[in-house]
Amino acid sequence: MKVKVSRKKRVVITAIMAIVLVMVMTGCGGVDFIATVQQHRPMAAFGQNDTNNAVVNRFVASPRWSASSSGNTTYVEMNGTLRGWGDDFQIRWRVTAADGGRITDGSSIYITPSFISLGNENITRSNEALEFLLFMFEAFELGYEHLPW
Repeated sequence: MKVKVSRKKRVVITAIMAIVLVMVMTGCGGVDFIATVQQHRPMAAFGQNDTNNAVVNRFVASPRWSASSSGNTTYVEMNGTLRGWGDDFQIRWRVTAADGGRITDGSSIYITPSFISLGNENITRSNEALEFLLFMFEAFELGYEHLPW
């Protein structure tokens, strides 16, 4: 599936997604990676303060969130069914420390979409996953109840 996004938007959105964020911590001193990704506002620099969670909840029925780690990288994954289409849908975000080390309390981080699966189609390149996520945020901002295509 090819989503058309202008080059200018793609460059700007890539820059925004690479902005260093401060981790949201749980009350018990650990990092709550799921809550951090859910509350991330990747379009805030453009005045769109919607969170990943709000966009996912609009377009995905019964989203299920999970997190796993590999080395210094944590992956937050959301699985569900795309509303209006009935297709299985998955997004995976890669969460890494800005300094490339281990994420600890107070670490600055990068949150980047790294994988999207829609039905039988997989988007495995980060820039294409980013474009698809941008498409979702644009549809959300325009008031769509289902992804338009």
